[in-house]
Amino acid sequence: MIGSNGPWDRLIESGYISPDGYLPWSTAHISLAKNIYRNDLVNAHEIIDNESSIDLTIVYDLVKIVDNFISVESKQDLIIKLISKYNPPYNNDAKIVNNDHYKRFMRLIGYVSNYFDPLNELLDSGRNEFHFSHNGPKSRYDLAKLLMEHCKINPFILDDVNRYHLWDKNYYDIPFESHKMMVNELKSVVPIPEKLLEDKPITFLQNNRQIDHRHQSVPIFKHNNILYYGDKETIYNSITVLKDMTDYLDFNEPIELSGSLPYYLINIYIDSCSTKTINFNNIDSNDFIAFIRFIDQYPTDHLKIDALESKIVNYCETNKIKCLDLEEVCERYKLKALYLYVHNEKISYEQDSHIKIEYV
Repeated sequence: MIGSNGPWDRLIESGYISPDGYLPWSTAHISLAKNIYRNDLVNAHEIIDNESSIDLTIVYDLVKIVDNFISVESKQDLIIKLISKYNPPYNNDAKIVNNDHYKRFMRLIGYVSNYFDPLNELLDSGRNEFHFSHNGPKSRYDLAKLLMEHCKINPFILDDVNRYHLWDKNYYDIPFESHKMMVNELKSVVPIPEKLLEDKPITFLQNNRQIDHRHQSVPIFKHNNILYYGDKETIYNSITVLKDMTDYLDFNEPIELSGSLPYYLINIYIDSCSTKTINFNNIDSNDFIAFIRFIDQYPTDHLKIDALESKIVNYCETNKIKCLDLEEVCERYKLKALYLYVHNEKISYEQDSHIKIEYV
């Protein structure tokens, strides 16, 4: 037994140990509390790693101890690890919820509300015990409503399952401005839902054919002081800005498209007008953002920013492209998935460089 002046007794006397704990504290849990009190993080982590699950009340008490006795730079990892150990068995009876117990659960949410995986894992575990659901009976609906209002959870940090149980709106139907506002409030990287990446209704195939359009018979336009050739009728009828101006321009002389793209990208662009296909894998990652801006300026029937959104996001993710300056493109075309990707890049950049980026 520890003397009356030992860490365990001091924790009890200071109110860190809940008097109505559901389970008695095991020797390991008492040892864990003492190690946290003493700032012995090595042994504390080791004990947590060896635990398969810990009762909610004990997790709650341990988190309180961590929050008060561990330094800011070390506490978050320990808290997330402790909360991950709360994993109650599924309660088929859905017994009447103990208010104090549910309050402890909601307070734990406050510690991980800005972390996608820890938050959703905690909510999954809590749903097994408390059965809160916006789509359940009134008692379960009230619990879900209380949780969202009390914890001020941003619905965009929830996965599809938890969003179904906790939010009364359709995530995919909200206007872009509302989407933008909620994304800007996120403080961590959030996975892009697959449904946001569904292709728009446009034929978009893959093509590996590349033609050098600098060396053919019919001149069509100049770009970056290079004259390009091709099927004038097909290309002019594909480029939106030209198709809309055929009655006002003299096309006897090649027109000039502004910009400074390398010739291989213009070849890809012209080729797509004829083949109605494109392969993003043929584009150097260093040139990708410039190419997207060119398409924004000169869209065609088969190269449109909004229709290419999922391909743009997938290419950026695959090639780890920083696209922080595409925010205005997202807003112009109301691109929800790309806007969330840009947000994630901002958060990653801030974490890597410790620089705060202001949202527009």
